[in-house]
Amino acid sequence: MSSRSTQEKMAADDKIIAFDFQFHYFLLQLFSLKTNESAGFEYKEDVHIDHSDGYSTYIQVKHTAIGQNITDKDEALWKTIWSWLNIIQDKDCGGKSLSGQLDFIGRTNFLLITNKHDNQSNSVLKSLSNFKSGSITLEQVIQNLKILIKDEENQSETERRITKILEQEKSLLDVFFRSIEFSTDFSDIDQQIKKRLTEIYVPEKLQTGMLEAIYYRVKHNLYEVVMKKEHLSYSQKEFSDIVNRYNHAPYLNRMPVYQNFDIANEEKPSSDMLFIKQLEDIEELDLNDDREEEYVLKLYENKLLYENNRMRWIQESELPEMDIKEIEDQAEEIWIDEFHKRYRKHRKKKLDKESVKDTARELFYEVKKTELEFSMDVSSSRKLGEGVFLYLSDVPTIGWHYDWKEKYSNANIQ
Repeated sequence: MSSRSTQEKMAADDKIIAFDFQFHYFLLQLFSLKTNESAGFEYKEDVHIDHSDGYSTYIQVKHTAIGQNITDKDEALWKTIWSWLNIIQDKDCGGKSLSGQLDFIGRTNFLLITNKHDNQSNSVLKSLSNFKSGSITLEQVIQNLKILIKDEENQSETERRITKILEQEKSLLDVFFRSIEFSTDFSDIDQQIKKRLTEIYVPEKLQTGMLEAIYYRVKHNLYEVVMKKEHLSYSQKEFSDIVNRYNHAPYLNRMPVYQNFDIANEEKPSSDMLFIKQLEDIEELDLNDDREEEYVLKLYENKLLYENNRMRWIQESELPEMDIKEIEDQAEEIWIDEFHKRYRKHRKKKLDKESVKDTARELFYEVKKTELEFSMDVSSSRKLGEGVFLYLSDVPTIGWHYDWKEKYSNANIQ
């Protein structure tokens, strides 16, 4: 790998980490919403909060892979301040008139969250803090900032931004500088969220699973609104509805398994279904034998039980996809162990066709009766577990016959 491609990969990783932190910070703000408040993600700002009194908070969230000290000419710092000034002058906010801009600033707070460190010697942060406390005047702030600017011909991009900011009306700078806040408090966001969950009486042992479910639900909603070129925002009531969906006894104590499907409305079991075809080929099933109809329907129902719930868990964000993958990986590992144990003799001495079928049925019986360990407590775990194996044989990622991959090569084997 070249030096450049390594740098590009590191830059991409940094962006992913930065986005994840920004998204987690958004979740924290959602959990912190008060009555009649709302919060948005990458809409008016990285994160914004509209308060019930008509005021708003615009939040920039900056995360770097290596937490460094904030310098006087910190690029992210001045880029953020310049961005806020552009927002103030946007036609949908303060507009071009000074009175409109002052009115907008008067009902808006600007907050920069960063994992860089305030080393207490940053002259910019110190000047703004002293100005807000009344220790120094606006003129003194301006003079302190002008020291950072070099000759006009040799200015960096950051210095040009500082110059343009200081060119604004002093009456605007007066209220703007007072409305800016900085925070370098990067304590564990997940722990802060779990503290909120504790406050709404969610048992500690259930908080991680509940948080993951809410995370995937909100993340899924973000994907949907982005695809529609819309914006993600929640009112306090809307987010409370999401939280309450998972904060109730059935969810906290037992994951619901939905069984309200009518087998009569489903497609009739046939050899076109690969999980049935596999069982027919090892003579475990015979669709032409009416005496086996009840057995076939039981297998079909259990396969649909898992398949339908799997789809619903994903679509409704009720269960993280990583949990579903863990269930299926667990089932596949069990199958692999049993497959190799049952067919070990076949590798040493070629078995006749009937012996292969006998071994395949033994494999099926053994795997089918295995109790899977679900990451959450579920109802109907025995039927659901059997359904997992039948579902995987329909994909197929597992099979019963020794040559199952070759026999079903025309199927979509994963």
